[in-house]
Amino acid sequence: MQQLIARARLVALYVILIAPFVIWGAIHALESSNNSPIDWVGPEFPERQHYDAFVGLFGHGDAVIASWPGCVVTDSRLDKLMSTLRNSRAFLNADGVSSFESVVCGREVLLQMSRPQTSGDFAQQPASRSEDSLDNEDSAAGSGGLAERRRFQPQEAIKRLQGTLIGADGETTCVICTFTPAGLRDRAVVVHRIRRAIELVCETSDEDIHLAGPVIDGLTVDEASHRSLTRYAGPSAIIILVICWLSLKDPIAAGVVFLTAVACQCLILAVIYFSGERLSALLIILPPLVQVLAVSGGIHLMNYYLNALEHLEPRQAAIDAFHKGWLPSLLSLGTTAMGTASLMISELRPIRLFGIYGTVGILLAAASVLTFIPCAMMLIGRRRSDRPRALDEIPSGAKTSSPWSQLAGILTVRNTPIVITLCGIMVAAGLGLPDLKTSIRIETLFPHDSRIMRDYAWLEEHLGALVPIEVLVRFGPNAELNDRMRMDILWQVNDVLEHQPHIRSTTSALTYLPPLPSMKSIPATLRTGLLNRAIFSARPGFEQLHCLTHDNGEEIWRITAHVGSLDPLDYGQILSRITQSIRVAMRESLQDERCALTIETSGIMPLVHQIQGQLLTDLFASLLSALLVITITMTIVEAGLLNGLLAMVSNLFPIVTAFGVMGWLQHPMDIGSVMTASVALGIAVDDTLHFLTFFRRALAVHGTSRLQAVCHAYDHCGRAMIQTSVSCGMGLLVFALSDFVPTSRFAILIVCLLGLALLGDLLLLPAILLSPAGRFFEPLRDSTPANVPPESPATAGVPGSQQTHDFASHSSTPRENQPVSAQLH
Repeated sequence: MQQLIARARLVALYVILIAPFVIWGAIHALESSNNSPIDWVGPEFPERQHYDAFVGLFGHGDAVIASWPGCVVTDSRLDKLMSTLRNSRAFLNADGVSSFESVVCGREVLLQMSRPQTSGDFAQQPASRSEDSLDNEDSAAGSGGLAERRRFQPQEAIKRLQGTLIGADGETTCVICTFTPAGLRDRAVVVHRIRRAIELVCETSDEDIHLAGPVIDGLTVDEASHRSLTRYAGPSAIIILVICWLSLKDPIAAGVVFLTAVACQCLILAVIYFSGERLSALLIILPPLVQVLAVSGGIHLMNYYLNALEHLEPRQAAIDAFHKGWLPSLLSLGTTAMGTASLMISELRPIRLFGIYGTVGILLAAASVLTFIPCAMMLIGRRRSDRPRALDEIPSGAKTSSPWSQLAGILTVRNTPIVITLCGIMVAAGLGLPDLKTSIRIETLFPHDSRIMRDYAWLEEHLGALVPIEVLVRFGPNAELNDRMRMDILWQVNDVLEHQPHIRSTTSALTYLPPLPSMKSIPATLRTGLLNRAIFSARPGFEQLHCLTHDNGEEIWRITAHVGSLDPLDYGQILSRITQSIRVAMRESLQDERCALTIETSGIMPLVHQIQGQLLTDLFASLLSALLVITITMTIVEAGLLNGLLAMVSNLFPIVTAFGVMGWLQHPMDIGSVMTASVALGIAVDDTLHFLTFFRRALAVHGTSRLQAVCHAYDHCGRAMIQTSVSCGMGLLVFALSDFVPTSRFAILIVCLLGLALLGDLLLLPAILLSPAGRFFEPLRDSTPANVPPESPATAGVPGSQQTHDFASHSSTPRENQPVSAQLH
């Protein structure tokens, strides 16, 4: 005993010594974040490779689009704003490098298009220019080229830019800042400074500034996910503490369990930080999840301790609790760890990291619960004589009229209809699984009334669609086409895109190509030569505008089509329709070897579409792998293949029902919802194993019927199963109030799954055990004791019948004639 006490004191000492490092790591983990769909997949992901190749050709698309009421092409203050964004020290890093790769304003582009064109006119200007200064420059760069003598009429230039840099009203414009990698690292600071610059230079308020784009998406996810944790972690902890107190009826015991859970939460945050990882929007929910799971395991173990206190000294009670609780605790948290571990197979980095750190967190919770609680109670535990008698101490004879026995009696009579009904619900809901969809679109991340959604709606109403679909027209090194022929092909592809139903506008070299005269009076040969020369003269400008580039001898022209970010669109169908339409319209050119032509979709949209598909693939892959591992575990525990499969029916019930209903309702799953299936499966199996453990123990006693065994399982773990589900559900339900939709949906869906799992374990599983299928769970016996009366049709399975009464109260000397409760204790 002295050695055990010494070990407990050493554990306490070590906890005190490492606590500062754990707290320091946890705090720093909360300070860092990194959320961008582009980073969800690694470089080995095929669509990521295509996107990286696109970025290598045309540059990054990490941009901020800014506009506000009064941001119009005639506002000269935009010139000063552009100069500030390009030259101010506020947007330079320590090495003097700008945070922006480029800064574009619709006003500047309009002025450049409205004056005589030269080969370098579309280049980014080093400083802003006023309208007067632009108009006073040389009206022509020379007289030798057709392109150098032509200019856009203002209305024609506005028409070309409408839907992208200029709104439908012909006046509203915007500023687009494309970030460098260095700027992305400090995006929160840079975006704040952009807002301040607009406020000061353009004399507008922060509430009127509307920002959108990939940078804003990632930054808003960072802020919303952190706000969810900081705002709701406190209320969640209070709810958990109250549940501990109500469950254990002892302030010291409740405090020990609660502090153990808090320690587990800090531990997983410290592990994330010291392993070099940064918090993502998904990992934000992991600390509260680990906390409630630790509370669940701690309540079970502490109940063993409080029960033992009735007949043992506190130190001996702690040892006894450990001996009784280590196996069910490991089994409980182990099955949950199997569920999270199944997420490691995902190709999406956030889900894979959640699987890794979730498994580590659950294992840490298991180790902490089995170490901290026994050691703490050995050192500070005290006897309580006024504690209400625990459930396990209620005499068996008093249980025959309990609600659990009455429920068991109903299930004995009605087990077949109940099994058929619940399984029918599961099958009917399961028919909706093929219609299950996933989405990582902006509207699945934030509520409709959030600021970012209002900003997107305002920008799309006053400017145009914001989601780009990139189409690359490639001419091989062997293409036998002059510039005019290539431009004709570009025009044909652009025409196909403009006739697609969901595409609102397009941008390409055609947008900036100066208007050319008809030249009908000029001979065809000379006209072709002049057109080729005009297009050739404009090429440098096209390259500076990222509309044209070269790669390994290929000439690549870029067309950007724009679709709405808030429209209920299926990007996969849009991409497929675009590809098919282009193939049909350009069939002859694609087959002509002289053209050496290939056309493909590229950019961020195909990557987003593949990530959405990967979400659904990962959901089923992780769920199937978890089901396989857990089913194998169940068959081993139940010592039979058929037994294990029957036991898994109650575990499949919540998963199939919940996700099938989502499919029927056409409710898209976000990245947070994908993880709930495997997590909930692990928690559901926990209750199933507890129930079957007590059921098997009762059946092991000679003369015990399945009804009596179910009553015994109800009496000994029914209440604990409810406490576990309530503690996990209520501790996470508070996060349903989060304005970050994945966190909110994760919490709501977990609570729904826990409720369905509890229904399956307390109703469907006992009904199966009491049905004819339950005979497979009965152990093989050589003989039946003669002193056990057989069930008669009149009394079989009826609570309060003579047989149940004999089972509960018989106290003869032979062990097989003692009550099940006495024999199991």
